Amino acid sequence: MQHHFTLCTLLFMFWIGSHSVVGQLENSHRSAISTDRPSVSAGTAILPKHSVQVETGLLLDRLDLDQAVSEVTNLPNGMLRWSLLEQVELRLSSAYRNNTLRQNAEKIAEIQGLDDVTLGTKFYIRNKPEKDFTYSGLIQFTLPTSKSGVGNERII
Repeated sequence: MQHHFTLCTLLFMFWIGSHSVVGQLENSHRSAISTDRPSVSAGTAILPKHSVQVETGLLLDRLDLDQAVSEVTNLPNGMLRWSLLEQVELRLSSAYRNNTLRQNAEKIAEIQGLDDVTLGTKFYIRNKPEKDFTYSGLIQFTLPTSKSGVGNERII
């Protein structure tokens, strides 16, 4: 059942992403795609007014501990960006997370599930692209919506 849910989630995210790209290609005279890779980086660009953009990806983390190895896989991690005003966009992001702990190459613990949800907004502080001078601010809150052991289990 768990693998069925994961497969359905992946297919849905890729379907949404492909339709978003096609929609932007049809309106390419309006603006270029500007991504804020989920969990990795945030650029200064904000979407044009009344635009929606879905971003998905894969994030793999590995931490070598004294006696064990911690592996975290986020697939898919995704972000929905929606620009309701000219200089402001709203954001919603989360991921399906798989945490694995290995000792001597043997799996000793594993937990998986939907990660915490992050809500936020990005806004221009100063937007002067003609002078190569653009600043934007990003405010976001991570809400503890995941099951125990998957997310942060607190508001950050």
